[in-house]
This record gives sequence, structure tokens and C-alpha cells, in this order.
Amino acid sequence: MNASYQPLTAAGAALKENWKPCVEWSRRLQDLRDEIKDVEGRPEEMPLRNEQRELGKALESLRAEVRERIAATPTLNSNERRILRLRYLCADPWEAIALQVGRETSAVYTAYRKALNKAATSPLQQAS
Repeated sequence: MNASYQPLTAAGAALKENWKPCVEWSRRLQDLRDEIKDVEGRPEEMPLRNEQRELGKALESLRAEVRERIAATPTLNSNERRILRLRYLCADPWEAIALQVGRETSAVYTAYRKALNKAATSPLQQAS
């Protein structure tokens, strides 16, 4: 993997912002699961469950979009695909991703930026 710095393009940065909720919402859902355990059977449980349900639906919809975009980007190599999947579909932290792909964190960041730039410029294939 080439470890030279590659900045995000404007399109790559926009895609990063669009996909950022995948990580944030995953963390919020975990917090909600913990909170629901703490208030189970009490009146404040229902609003938390409602938030959990709505956020879960939104997250699955966004993840489907991410999954489709990754699949529709033929220029991604297997390592770049894996990094994007681990980050946005699994919401793994950077250190865990680096361990899973067997690279230094800086090399993972470089591959990640390159992958986002590729995905941002790849047209989605239209379903027939």
C-alpha cells in the first residue's frame, strides 16, 4: 500500500460528511441500548425505544446506500473496500481497522482517503 499522503478531494470530503452519520448513529444506538437497560420498566423507556427504532431505520437506509456505492466503485481494491466497510458498515474505530488490515494507522488513513476519492467519483450503477 502506498503510504504517501493523498488529500481528500472536494467530492471525497462531501462523501465523508454524507457517510459520517453511519459511525455517529452506531455509537448513539449503543448508548441507547445501555440507557434502555438502565430505565427498563420506567416511563422514560418508551421515548428511548422510539428513538432507537427511528435511528435504526435511518442507519440501515444509510448503510444500504454506502454498501451500494462501495459495490458500484470498480476502481477500489480489496483493501480499500475493506477499510470503507469496516469504518462505515461496522463503525469500527481506526485503531481496530488498522489491526484488522495489518497496517499502520497512517497507512489506513491514506488508503481511506484514496478510497473515498474513488467512491465519490464513481457513478452509481442504475438498477434495471
